[in-house]
Amino acid sequence: MAILVYHRFAATADDAMTVRISTFEAQLQFLREHGYRIVPLRNVVDWAANASPDMLDKSVALTVDEGHRSVYEALRPIVIRERLPVTLFIYPSATT
Repeated sequence: MAILVYHRFAATADDAMTVRISTFEAQLQFLREHGYRIVPLRNVVDWAANASPDMLDKSVALTVDEGHRSVYEALRPIVIRERLPVTLFIYPSATT
């Protein structure tokens, strides 16, 4: 089980907290090709709290911190297209 954490998305990675859209899509492709399944974070929390046998080694939760505009503009279309469960941690003070 793994939890992947992201912050910002863009066509280019201008800083260490930004993931290129092409990189994110390549990561999704890698996960699919290697038998990983993307699950809601709530499943991971439940499995950890209950030591559930449903927990799979190849389960991955996606999370995004801070609620940058790029989450809506760049990530949202991918999430909708791929039907991905993603947990957002939104900070009202994050403005870009």
